Amino acid sequence: MSTLRNLIAKIVNQNPKKSKTTHRKDFEEAKALRVAILEQGEAEFRKGLASDPTPIDENYHAYVQSRITYYTTGYHEGRPSNEALRQMHIHAWAAHYMPVQEFEAFFVQTIDMNQSNAPGAVVDARYAAEQVRSFPRLDAMQAALLTQYEICPSETDAERHEELRAIRADIETKWAADFEQGKQEVAARGAVTYPSDHMSYALFLESEQSSIRAIGTNTIDKVMHEIRIHGWAAHFLEYTSFQKFHARTLIAGDKAAVFAARRALTPTSRRSKYSPFISMLSHCASPRKLEVSREDQLMHAWRKSAPLLTTQNTQQEIETFFTTLNADDLHEMAHGEDVSDAPFLLAIARHPLCDWASAFEILHSFSAASYLEKLSSEEIAANFSADEQTLFHAFATISERAHGAGFKTRKFKHNADWGSPIGRDGSINPYFPTFWQNWALPKAALQPTQGKQCKPRISFGSGEIRPTFQEWKKRNGNIL
Repeated sequence: MSTLRNLIAKIVNQNPKKSKTTHRKDFEEAKALRVAILEQGEAEFRKGLASDPTPIDENYHAYVQSRITYYTTGYHEGRPSNEALRQMHIHAWAAHYMPVQEFEAFFVQTIDMNQSNAPGAVVDARYAAEQVRSFPRLDAMQAALLTQYEICPSETDAERHEELRAIRADIETKWAADFEQGKQEVAARGAVTYPSDHMSYALFLESEQSSIRAIGTNTIDKVMHEIRIHGWAAHFLEYTSFQKFHARTLIAGDKAAVFAARRALTPTSRRSKYSPFISMLSHCASPRKLEVSREDQLMHAWRKSAPLLTTQNTQQEIETFFTTLNADDLHEMAHGEDVSDAPFLLAIARHPLCDWASAFEILHSFSAASYLEKLSSEEIAANFSADEQTLFHAFATISERAHGAGFKTRKFKHNADWGSPIGRDGSINPYFPTFWQNWALPKAALQPTQGKQCKPRISFGSGEIRPTFQEWKKRNGNIL
């Protein structure tokens, strides 16, 4: 037993970012741990047959017995592999006897090792976990992620409750008939061919009936009622409808319903029908991965946080705020996104720390040469929108500074490419900045910049300025 304890202790202390040199060693230790569990598991399994077994020994024995029945009857009859039974025993023991922290580490290790090369082991690990463990933090995190990003982000609580109530009511009118049809198909065909949805549903419910009783829950009727509902949903609902039903169930948070919803994913995980949905959830497949999910939540909170400034602020408010920015921050915004960003561009052009590359980027991104072509025709500046006129003011400011003291530095990379001042036929290129009718730049101003990447402290998008995620997290990372 001491050897087993030592092996279990190692998985808790492993660095999740393994180097190539330690990967093989970790793999060998993982194999040794599983061998030790199998040896220990035989002793615990026999304890369940004793005259006075402990509750956990009794539950472990009943669970293993129910899974053996599942693997040797019905659709699986005659086809269980020794490896499948071995994996079942390993994960059943781990789920019943390992302390929670060690079990979570073992659970993650199993997924990391076997996600692609032995998916059956992952299925057994999740099935064993859902039999005897409750991960309320995981349920809450999955519910938040599903709500915010994936399934039904625009629903109100009342709308979500009504949709959930309606689909449950519909399922309750259908499950019994579909279960009966499945039993008849099983009896007629012996479940020796690939089962229909009805056959699979009937086999699933019969297996769950045995498994739930083996757990010894005192709420078996409520749990089985939920398993009938969620099992039906997993077998008969279309993909999108199933996604939403599963998500709404997690969000509602009823313990028995969540338990049943997670178990209902097991039979579908062996089919392709719902694999994208299962993959979507797998990134937070255990509590040990909640830190990754927490980062997702922080990212969402950052996106939803109030911006520091928007294009709806007055020009004076914008200019005042811009005094707090450095050259890297300014260059981050110089590319702009839309002509409505013109107030920001004007503030950049006026800023004492504006880089030559930032000025070039403004002229390039907003096609100063194209505007000049329009202005050289019959159109006049007054015919353009207020934002465009602000943009013209930014262009003019850049030209004025270029003919005067210029800009402070030439550090950054930019996208402007002015081409050659003289065309192939020897004619003047009117799009070259030195020949612009308005906003022209002197030839000396067009020297190359250093091409460095900027490292801003702010993020810019959709007309809003906020701190970069890393800057925001430094100040708000403890909100969750």
